[in-house]
Amino acid sequence: MAYSNGDAEATMHVKGTWDHESCAGAGRSALGRKAFDNGGCLYGIEIAMENGSGLFWIDQRVFAYRDEASAEAARKLIEQNADEIAEAMSFGIPEISAHHALGSVDTFGRCMVVATAALDMDGIKRSGKQAFDKLQDQVVVVWTSIKVEPVNAYMFGAYQESCG
Repeated sequence: MAYSNGDAEATMHVKGTWDHESCAGAGRSALGRKAFDNGGCLYGIEIAMENGSGLFWIDQRVFAYRDEASAEAARKLIEQNADEIAEAMSFGIPEISAHHALGSVDTFGRCMVVATAALDMDGIKRSGKQAFDKLQDQVVVVWTSIKVEPVNAYMFGAYQESCG
């Protein structure tokens, strides 16, 4: 998937997509389980992408809740605890020496979309300043694109109607 903001470009490679029959296992901590497993979440879908060097990963998840109020309550819980939730979720991102940051969270009817990022800090240190500068441009382009249109059409199209 190509992203561009006019000044720079980034290409993210799809590394995996998953349909989750339930939301069980989405949260790795008590807070994560409250937001996902116990918060009225029925099922989820997920896509993991990386930038080709393995230094920058994006994970997007769509969670379908039993009703709009449950989706909105989960969104508020995540926004209030953004740093903890980003570390408390399970991802399709490999275990790397990473810093996870919550990118965006939004609701669409009874669905909630969460986008997170991971940066391989050890890999970035080994790659040097030139690679870091290029990576920084890629991160800005992708984040700008995700915030403008947070739902990835590639994975979300089939579920959009069911989100109401």
